[in-house]
Amino acid sequence: LLGEGGANVVYRGAFHGADVAIKSPRTAGERELRDLRREAELMAGLRHPRVAEVFGWRDGPEHPGIVLELGLGSLFEAIHDDAGRPREAWAARDPSDVLGIARDVASAVAFLHARRVAHRDVKSDNVLLAPGGAAKLCDFG
Repeated sequence: LLGEGGANVVYRGAFHGADVAIKSPRTAGERELRDLRREAELMAGLRHPRVAEVFGWRDGPEHPGIVLELGLGSLFEAIHDDAGRPREAWAARDPSDVLGIARDVASAVAFLHARRVAHRDVKSDNVLLAPGGAAKLCDFG
């Protein structure tokens, strides 16, 4: 288990030999499956280096989920410890690293807005940190 939200859980999985994240609804009712399909189709059509990649999805009643690129963790997790307190190491980080993350998120949002897509929930929980220090926007549900 990688994480939990109000309506979904995210597991670590494998897809064609690669480590991935699998986002699944807590319940597989008609509404949840419709929302899952909508999010998967939207994200699959958004190819940008700062938007988390969707590799596929399953929207049937058995084991529905979206197969996503796996990051190193969320920006929130990087900034805060398990108790929600700021990590000292994060505060000591080079300002250019922080500006790079902000630039990556702004690039993703500009890309979305150019396509008339509103994310509606940009926050540190929905920013994945990728290997090499890049940031990617995720969770369009």
